[in-house]
Amino acid sequence: MSNTTLKEYLKTIDEQKITRPAFVLRLSKQMIAEGKSKKNDELRAYGEYYYIDALFRLGKFSTVSLKSAATVLNLAKRCKLYELEARCYNMLGIHYATCGDVLSALENYQTAEKVATQHKNYSVLRAVYNNLGDLYLELKDYEEALKYNNKCLNSVKRLIDKNEIKGNDAEYIMVVSLINLTEVDYMLGKYEESLDKIAKVREKMTEEDPLMLKPSVEVFYALNYIGMGKREEADTHIRRAIDASIGHADYVECFRNYKLLLEKVVKEKYDDDYARAILGILRNFALTNGLVNLVCSYYEAAINYEKIRKSDNAKLFGLYTDYFNFKHNQEEEALDEKLRAVRSRNTLNGIMRRQEEIEIKNAKLAKMYEQDPLTGLFNRYILSSTCEEFCAKAREEKLQTGVTIIDIDYFKNYNDSYGHLEGDEVLKKVSEALKKAAVSDEILIRYGGDEFLVFFKNKTLDEVVNFSKRVNENLKGCAIKNDSSSVSEFLTVSQGIVNGYPETAESMMDFIHFADNALYKAKSEKRGCIGVYLGTDKYTVL
Repeated sequence: MSNTTLKEYLKTIDEQKITRPAFVLRLSKQMIAEGKSKKNDELRAYGEYYYIDALFRLGKFSTVSLKSAATVLNLAKRCKLYELEARCYNMLGIHYATCGDVLSALENYQTAEKVATQHKNYSVLRAVYNNLGDLYLELKDYEEALKYNNKCLNSVKRLIDKNEIKGNDAEYIMVVSLINLTEVDYMLGKYEESLDKIAKVREKMTEEDPLMLKPSVEVFYALNYIGMGKREEADTHIRRAIDASIGHADYVECFRNYKLLLEKVVKEKYDDDYARAILGILRNFALTNGLVNLVCSYYEAAINYEKIRKSDNAKLFGLYTDYFNFKHNQEEEALDEKLRAVRSRNTLNGIMRRQEEIEIKNAKLAKMYEQDPLTGLFNRYILSSTCEEFCAKAREEKLQTGVTIIDIDYFKNYNDSYGHLEGDEVLKKVSEALKKAAVSDEILIRYGGDEFLVFFKNKTLDEVVNFSKRVNENLKGCAIKNDSSSVSEFLTVSQGIVNGYPETAESMMDFIHFADNALYKAKSEKRGCIGVYLGTDKYTVL
């Protein structure tokens, strides 16, 4: 197989992969067959990769695809096809993210970024930035999502300027970047900015919409108008979003957008026919693609919807039963796969060694993902799992929820005077003061920079306030000199507290906002104090 023929294959795939994935699937099989028969590892590696890519676009990524990915990685390393290697890791990241396995997705994206950076494959970096932006959106870390989506958009502009991507591929990549930024703006409540970006996306749509933009465009128009309280405009775009879903059931990227729309329509008490239609769209997406996390997400959305509507117990029981049976069948299939793997191994010891390696690796990843390396405390990602889950439970079961935000006074000045190494030592000492103040199940978090956050489950306000006082006493005992402070010769912290039932908070971040305001109140009156939120925009400083 000559290089010219390989180039012809790649040129055809580049032109057809977005609009004709079924055609690319057939072509990739032909490349694999030719690569094997002519012992051309390079041709086979590209064939195996685009086989995976086509399957994913068709919503048919499976265990077979993972075997092809292993083949791609082996062949790419052997042939020094570094760009293909990075793309394959990126594709695996997409697969794991779609399956809801965040740690595996993050690991593969980071490996792709490392390989692409090392070999200066900027088009791959663009794709990785896009996917990391998506991942952080799922985690509700909008600052990180914004950072990576902006990196992605800047990479796209650079590639277009250098004519390294063009045609449909360039258009597709550009609009995906804009849609992601649209979502970030919407989630941050920047509705006008979000609408400006979605208008730019709409300009790139044709009558045929080959890039499958219309569902996302209509959904985000609807969401932003709902956010702005423009009900008439929102109604129009909700109807258009429902109509636009027809023929796009295999477009996995739309699922999250429609789920956002369902949550908003239900919350704002829009026409129930809209909610039912959108729920039907989610069901269609989930069943058409057959991806486990989409099906689970559909059932969870359906159950939540029926609970809000206070449907009869029989209906809810039916949904719970279907959900249970689906998950049970998935577990049985997973068990069958494990049994087949066991039979194919030579010895039980080999399996146990491999399992031990996986567990060690997963433990390291989990620690990296959840733990701040400097202080040993949890990092902010614990908020999107454990804390968010308890906050939702607290709203339903009327449980007290508490948050304390702790900010080191004049920390920037301290760093300027004593240096960043001493600043790091201060962060460690503050974290030790928090650990010493903890008495039971408080969750201690380094929130970012010189800010710490403590999450309390079902505590009284007095217990939360006493924790803050113990922190101050512990720091006083450390007697950390701070000549940069204007309130004390020693280092102090300001604290903001909220404690109560999170009824008016839609999310954990909304609840944290109350504590943040209390912190601001404390800092504005006198540093080194404790601000307490008393409800209905009332605060006191201790």
